[in-house]
Order: sequence, then structure tokens, then C-alpha cells
Amino acid sequence: MALPPPSTVTSDSLVYERRIVERVHKYHWPAVQLNVWMLIMLIASCLIIGVFSTFIQVQQVLLLPIPCAAYSPPSSS
Repeated sequence: MALPPPSTVTSDSLVYERRIVERVHKYHWPAVQLNVWMLIMLIASCLIIGVFSTFIQVQQVLLLPIPCAAYSPPSSS
């Protein structure tokens, strides 16, 4: 990418004029394709949450600590 030609040259710095580009790219997603992709992402996120919750449940049954910074173990009093 080439720089625009300098508008002012001084002894220790260059000052460039800024060009404003009026072109804005808009990407059109067909409605069916967008809905299918959102459904796939929703299913994938639910699957990930389900797998993690299964891991936590098994670790609780085996009395293993859960390796998570936000987890606070119950008090043993």
C-alpha cells in the first residue's frame, strides 16, 4: 500500500493530507443462510455448555476439585 504524496515537507517531519474514501462495503446475507448459521452456532454453544456441565457433575460425584478460578468450594464446617 503506497502512501499518498506529501503535502508539506519540513526539516524533521512529513505532513500528509488525508483522503476520505466514501466507499462502504455492505455484505448481504440471505435470510435462510443467516438463520441456518445462527442455529448451528446456537447448537454448538449448547453442546459446549452441556459437555462442561457433564464434566463438572462427574468431578463432583468423584469428589474431585473443579479447576475453575470462579469456583469456591463449600465450607466443611
